[in-house]
Amino acid sequence: MTFQIVFNLYPYQNVLLLPSANVVQKSKDGQLSHLVQRATTATVGAYELVPTEVELRLLDLIDLLNPKALEAKYKAPKAKTWPTLAQLLADPATKPIVEKFIFSKLDVFFSEITQHQLPLTLDAEHKTLAKDVLLHCSESELIPHLFFKKNPGAGIEYRLRLGTETEHWDICEHDVSPLTNTDPAWILDGHTLYRVPGINGNMVKPFRQKEAVLIPPDKARTYFRQFIAKSVRRSRVEAEGFRVERAEHLRSTRLEATENVLEQQWLLKPVFEYDGAEFAYGDHRDRTTALDVPPDEAGEITVHLICRDAAAEQERIDLLNNMGLKQSDHLYTADTENRLDGLLRWLAQHRAALEAAGFRLVAPQIEGKTISLTTGELSLRSEAAGDWFDVQGQIQVGTYTFSFQRLIPHLLRRDPYFPLPDDTFFLIPEEWFARYSDLATSIQAQGDALRLPKALYTLLQGAEVESTADEWPVIDPQQIDYHPSENLKASLRPYQLAGVKWLIGHCQHGLGACLADDMGLGKTLQTIATLLWAKENLLAKDDPEGSSAAGQLDIFSAHRTALRPLSALVILPASLVFNWQRELAQFAPSLFVYAHVGPNRQKHLSTLSTHDVVLTTYHTARQDLALLEKVGWKFIVLDESQQIKNRESDISKVVRGLHGQHKISLSGTPIENSLADLWTQMEFINPATLGSYPAFREQFQTPIERQSDERAKARLFNRVQPFFLRRTKEEVAPELPPLSTQVFYCEMAEAQRKRYEGVKSAVRNEILALFDDPKTRFQALQALLRLRQLACHPVLADGAYEGASGKTEDVLAQWDLVRRAGHKVLFFSAFEQHLQVFKRALETEKTPFAWLTGDTPMPERARAVEHFQTDSRVQAFLMTLGAGGVGLNLTAADYVFILDPWWNPAKEDQAIARAHRIGQAHPVTALRFIARDTVEEKIILLQERKRQLGRDLFAAGAEFPLWNREDLEMVLGD
Repeated sequence: MTFQIVFNLYPYQNVLLLPSANVVQKSKDGQLSHLVQRATTATVGAYELVPTEVELRLLDLIDLLNPKALEAKYKAPKAKTWPTLAQLLADPATKPIVEKFIFSKLDVFFSEITQHQLPLTLDAEHKTLAKDVLLHCSESELIPHLFFKKNPGAGIEYRLRLGTETEHWDICEHDVSPLTNTDPAWILDGHTLYRVPGINGNMVKPFRQKEAVLIPPDKARTYFRQFIAKSVRRSRVEAEGFRVERAEHLRSTRLEATENVLEQQWLLKPVFEYDGAEFAYGDHRDRTTALDVPPDEAGEITVHLICRDAAAEQERIDLLNNMGLKQSDHLYTADTENRLDGLLRWLAQHRAALEAAGFRLVAPQIEGKTISLTTGELSLRSEAAGDWFDVQGQIQVGTYTFSFQRLIPHLLRRDPYFPLPDDTFFLIPEEWFARYSDLATSIQAQGDALRLPKALYTLLQGAEVESTADEWPVIDPQQIDYHPSENLKASLRPYQLAGVKWLIGHCQHGLGACLADDMGLGKTLQTIATLLWAKENLLAKDDPEGSSAAGQLDIFSAHRTALRPLSALVILPASLVFNWQRELAQFAPSLFVYAHVGPNRQKHLSTLSTHDVVLTTYHTARQDLALLEKVGWKFIVLDESQQIKNRESDISKVVRGLHGQHKISLSGTPIENSLADLWTQMEFINPATLGSYPAFREQFQTPIERQSDERAKARLFNRVQPFFLRRTKEEVAPELPPLSTQVFYCEMAEAQRKRYEGVKSAVRNEILALFDDPKTRFQALQALLRLRQLACHPVLADGAYEGASGKTEDVLAQWDLVRRAGHKVLFFSAFEQHLQVFKRALETEKTPFAWLTGDTPMPERARAVEHFQTDSRVQAFLMTLGAGGVGLNLTAADYVFILDPWWNPAKEDQAIARAHRIGQAHPVTALRFIARDTVEEKIILLQERKRQLGRDLFAAGAEFPLWNREDLEMVLGD
């Protein structure tokens, strides 16, 4: 069964016809049959109907012309009650206002219906078949023909007929109904809808019952002035018995900008002006008749016969054709996009030549504003001033000059109408909005001066601002003079060398940076090399003679220089402290390192300030904020910087509040949950680059995440791209062995399935109801968590459960195959309880394994990693995603088991990267175990749906806001 949206006209109080829309069932042969329901944007989805853009516009018009909407629109201010639409149309004071609005909207409605040939019915009801009341919407217009015959002593006989150029008919001979009282008129002739330009609907009414109207001599002038004079120039006129004057001189050619509202185009329309008449280019008449009705009663009505000068008109058209315009249907375009600013620019450039050739240029009127026929020139220049750029700008519009500062409010509001002293308006070109709007949102006014933070230099580049070449901090690793220090005990791969140079370049320009390389490409090593460079170069410049404090450190290492301490603070997850300690000792033994962690850490300023590198965890940084704030940090480095993504968390606020001369963040996934994560990252490395969070949300996050706004995405990319460096394994480490990822679907055990389906049926509606209320949303997520646990193993939700789990059996079977083949496996789960299931199974089999969760003490973490990496008997490493998914080098494993899917696919990618990274010698296989017909299947579908934007903005498969109702319904659906 198929359905269609069908538009309709229905009578309102026998006063006029208003539009509506219906969902109509189609018969087997494709005919429109029975009405099913009123069609609105809210109802059509139930019939699998997706309205087109045109249909959506028409549905909006129908809403505007709903009687209740019209009554509300025209109610008196503060009135508790208001008149009905019928009363508004009966009141002489409100009738013309209401009718003007209704008929202007009906004109658009009929134009859209006719142009797109959409189905339109007349007074369709449920008892009728739509095909029986279907109207034909003619794409051909009717031409009005006016006839006047002067009868001496008897007055003037006036006829109005409709038809084509050559044939016309009396209105009274047809079933004609005027639908609007505006020009153009829209009429129904039987069941055919016509557009009639040149007259309004009221002019048709007298001729529905008779062929002619007799105008008495004493009423002729008044009648002609009030009813005929405005229409006679746009209609075909024949007159008999009047004094005739002949004219054939082409006085001028008017060029006016006209808007095609339906196509959203601006076009140039040539109109040939004669004394008493005008002809649009393309009008096929070779002559016309005009009536001159003198204002005084003694004057005589005169007929003017205007004959066209075809040769003179052709000269004007030839001139336009030779001036670069493109012709289409007797209209002209000046640029490929058919925008008004393009037409104005062309008119301003050719104004002198056009006026000399007899053209009259008419300034367009938009929203009551006269648009100036002038072009504008905008020039900007910047000068570097410390951490800022001073920006000067000037606008030249004709003979007027303004500061760029005057333009900024218009750019921010996207208001294209810039007022000029002569009471006209300069139309700000669309290119200016594209080029300067981003700059306008970020530039700061201080009196008459404009300033821009140094980190936003790309906005100056995009705005083509004049500046000396070396003012902008453009960072090209190939142009940075860096050679690895002898104290760096590692060989840098080419991409790592480029990464170090990139970090150094940002440091030299006083800008923060985020190294967002794929997991396993050596972000730690690149950072260590950068810190070592800073120690040996920046401090050498700051303190060429050394310092006594640094000299005291010589007793610790023969490698250490006499430079003062670097004072670099590295904040990282607890699980990575030992990894950083090991790599610093291995690759940069000359750096003096202190791990500020654990209950026995030394809370002394002297301890922190006498080391090159201080390692601490995010939680410790929060606890020891007062102490850390006292140190003048040269560098602050965040590893796994996505830890600060929640801008409202204490940890995020603490870290972003710490002051350091240079800031570096490291993350394979700088965007994990939403674009809000990116704002937090930038607020750490280069504060104010993305503005306040509310401004960022309005300008970037909402348009990109909710509307997929490509323009907003490009603007955001332009701002942040210079500060993010991301390379993937495929790009820079092709020698890595292949990674194979597979989804292993598991069938639930029978008892498990019954338990799962029972809980799902019980909680589905409850989850949706709880989710709709922000106060109970956490309870909804807890209920959803229970379904995920049941999909893994019911024992996770009910410790008394003694039945089987299909997934557990499948995982253990795969483990047995892999173990027997001599492979090592990383087991990852979001639930420690789930790991406990496999821990008990391994213990039962007396199989050695390594274990790591968030509760594992730091020394035991290092021993667990070492145990797994070096002991061939330990083939299994069980870890939670949170504790073991980042920062660890576990290349002894060549299999990764993801026991349950996580909402954020980047978390799983990070976990897999513990094995698939630099140093891996074997192909790596990752198995994702998914319980079939459960929320887990929906989660992996959702994961892929959420990845793409993260790929576009540097993140490895980032997830975007999962928790909206649409996503939740999809996850809980059948």
